[in-house]
Amino acid sequence: MYGGVGLMTLGHTGRNVFAPPGAMGGIFALLGIGTVLPVLFPMADPAHYTLWILLSPLGWILASYWFSALLIPFLTRPRVDGWPG
Repeated sequence: MYGGVGLMTLGHTGRNVFAPPGAMGGIFALLGIGTVLPVLFPMADPAHYTLWILLSPLGWILASYWFSALLIPFLTRPRVDGWPG
């Protein structure tokens, strides 16, 4: 979800969608961790099932904040290509 929305948002700011900011890799990693935690970790360590389930949203929340912090400056400045919008 974030990858597609992020690249579309970057495109609307006049930036090259084929060269996203390097931070997008970290954002994708956090999303992956948030996805894997509730699925694989409880199978590997069932004794801490509640911990894995509760930590999962943390990856998504951190990725959302990081994504917002990355894109807000792009969205509050004029387009880099000089076009209106």
